[in-house]
Amino acid sequence: MKRTLLLCAIAAIAMGFSSPKENCKLNYEGLYFAPLDSTTNAYLKFYADGSVLHTTSIEKIDEVSKYFNKTHAKSVLAGSYSFGKCNVSINVFGKTGKMQFSGGLENDTLYLKAINNSDHTSDHLKFAFHD
Repeated sequence: MKRTLLLCAIAAIAMGFSSPKENCKLNYEGLYFAPLDSTTNAYLKFYADGSVLHTTSIEKIDEVSKYFNKTHAKSVLAGSYSFGKCNVSINVFGKTGKMQFSGGLENDTLYLKAINNSDHTSDHLKFAFHD
């Protein structure tokens, strides 16, 4: 039995099978979005340099993607993130407040706990990727 398990493990490694968590990667080319209610979405935009932007909007994602970039960082929440082993931690702040996010990435979906430091509320959000 032990020999069979060992051979299966060796075969899986040789064939390139690995845990999905080892292969996760943030996408920098588009936006991640999560519905907050029937009209409003939350948006996150990651950059390879470790910076991140966050905003909410009632506009459709195609409209938001036109202006949601570093050029307009002063009008949204901006900050930094850390990412490793499919776990992400985000801290953003701006004129309208301060937020923290933490959670994980599975495929192209972020599962994050969002904490609003201004009013001490929190929520669990599911961010899908849109390129």
